[in-house]
Amino acid sequence: MYRRGAGVPGGSILRIGTVDDFKLSETALRPTIEQYTKHRVDWIKDIENMVQIEGQASLEEIVGQASV
Repeated sequence: MYRRGAGVPGGSILRIGTVDDFKLSETALRPTIEQYTKHRVDWIKDIENMVQIEGQASLEEIVGQASV
């Protein structure tokens, strides 16, 4: 579901797909950053305990959240 490469040291690149194991979706594969929140529609709420970034996350923000 993700890969790691030299271009993003300490970070993960998400792959498109689905996960059949709901437990993984709530644990190991749970995102740590919510991006592009500035233009989010009102009926979609913040994800609890998630870093909120109005636009594109910087590499530093992504790598900083990799250890959380």
